[in-house]
Amino acid sequence: MKRTSLFLALTALMVFSFGLVHGANDVTLDHMDGLNPGDPSQVLTNVDVCWHFKLTNGTGMNITGSTNGFAVWMVGGSPRTVATLDTHALGWPVMYDLVVAIYSDADGTGIDVVGFGGAKLMSDGLPVGFEQEVWHVCVQALPAADGDTLCIDSAFYPPGGEWIWATATGTLYPGWDGPHCFEVYDIPNLPPEFDNCPQENFEKTHCEAASVVLTATDDEGDPFTFTQLSGIGGIVQGPANTVTWSYAPTIADVCITYEIVIEVDDGMGGIPDVCVFYVHFYNDPPYWTLCPTDTFLLAYPNEVIVEVAADDNDGDALIFELVNVLPEPGAGAIYGLVQTGDLTAELSFICDPADEGLFGFTIFVTDGVDTTYQVIWFKQLQMMKFDVVIENRPMVIQGTHQKLAVTVTQGTEKLGGFDFLIAYDASALVFTQAKAGPLYCPVPHWLPPPVDTCNWEYFTYRFGAFGNCGNACPKGLLRVVGIAETNNGPVHPACFSLPVPFDLFYLDFLVTDDRTFECMYIPVRFFWMDCGDNVLSSKTGDTLWVDSQVFDKGLPMPDPPGDIYREITNHYYGFPTYFGMQEHPCMMDTLKHPIRFINFYNGGLDIACAESLDARGDIN
Repeated sequence: MKRTSLFLALTALMVFSFGLVHGANDVTLDHMDGLNPGDPSQVLTNVDVCWHFKLTNGTGMNITGSTNGFAVWMVGGSPRTVATLDTHALGWPVMYDLVVAIYSDADGTGIDVVGFGGAKLMSDGLPVGFEQEVWHVCVQALPAADGDTLCIDSAFYPPGGEWIWATATGTLYPGWDGPHCFEVYDIPNLPPEFDNCPQENFEKTHCEAASVVLTATDDEGDPFTFTQLSGIGGIVQGPANTVTWSYAPTIADVCITYEIVIEVDDGMGGIPDVCVFYVHFYNDPPYWTLCPTDTFLLAYPNEVIVEVAADDNDGDALIFELVNVLPEPGAGAIYGLVQTGDLTAELSFICDPADEGLFGFTIFVTDGVDTTYQVIWFKQLQMMKFDVVIENRPMVIQGTHQKLAVTVTQGTEKLGGFDFLIAYDASALVFTQAKAGPLYCPVPHWLPPPVDTCNWEYFTYRFGAFGNCGNACPKGLLRVVGIAETNNGPVHPACFSLPVPFDLFYLDFLVTDDRTFECMYIPVRFFWMDCGDNVLSSKTGDTLWVDSQVFDKGLPMPDPPGDIYREITNHYYGFPTYFGMQEHPCMMDTLKHPIRFINFYNGGLDIACAESLDARGDIN
């Protein structure tokens, strides 16, 4: 608020004495309203400046009539017209029956004249000894400039032209010590100030509108306005003392820190307060929701299509792109990446007939700011995936030994070894031993092997506890390991595979005779505790094949006869698991990771029901 002071500078002190006036019958300036509480010589602008006048009757006589008046004017740089005069007679109607209070600028000089008149008819008039305030004269919302002067003095009241008090015995002329003049000068304005200008940067995601609510206070109560001086967005002034800055960002605003400058001012000439704060917008990068890490096998001229998908928490539009292919396929190869939707794309590859080995297709997905890469692997192989099956044995009699074969029913590549971890219910089955299949030869190494065996050199098994996985591990676990060739001299295996199907090994179980297991199916399954479980190695030892899919036994099919399976694969379940080797951490090394090239089929024993073994009938 801009404060204007009236410094009391009494430029003239005049005491008029007429007739019987001896200072006992006076009109005096008692006090003023609108003073600055901190300095009684100052008054605040935009507030009424009021003079309070006190009458004193020391004549010893009742005053039965009165005419009094004041003139108020301004001299200096401001116009010689003051604001509307406000008059108030305190107690005057009680003292006199006829009361007159008027004010005007009749002659256009810029001097406002206020007059008071009263006459006693039925009332008591101004009694002897009266001494109190009876008039207020106010200048409302004082317009003044530094160096101006505001004055008040007695004024002639028509028609007599003089101040007159009437008594029963004569006329009195009250005393007055005016004129009183007050010098006007400025006191600096106290501008409004921000209450909560942020001291730290705002971190905002670009996918939501950003807003900051500021408040300010003016200790002098002046109304004020907010103005944005620079920066993005805009402001809306709210109720009372608040303003809201807001901005709707786009992805183009990511990684940019903006400076926002907002000013608050009461328009009174002081220095406005300025709030400066900073807003930084960030982005959530896209992430893959479908990006297979299998090595996809190629067989010319067949086309292999791989679908990939990604998502973005910000809802940004995603773009897929093929970066490169290493090594470069032959001239006859056809490949490309096509975006099929907002969040999906397809990678296709038809290899050149001469292509060999692995091909890594590096693709990325981007939201325009952040980019995520992935490699899709292809291999030109004239081969077929391995199917490894645990036998399903029906109509098992309790209390008997049962042999389950673990068989390779499909696959064309030469093998160098295997390592299988198999789980079973130890409360229903007692494992006794594992026997090698026809890959192994029972005759000594120095004798020629039979033509129907490969004479593999190492086979072993063990069962019991494996590591510590608590209640997550099954009651029965056994590991079976086979190696085609060991470092033992000039003797070598005769072959590294057999025509499919062929048995890798056999598991011998003693079936419980506990009748509570009657009619039950007891599964025997592949189980994974780490990245080395249930693998086949190549003849050269440079390739490790692991599960592609895992299947559990389904419902029996009477026509055609045989078993059906249901897939249970889940490469993201976590260890330990029945659902296959886990992507993390087993497939993290994209250059040396194993190849998902085996379909595993679980098996088990179907314990016969008693009535199916002992069908009763008429002896005759």
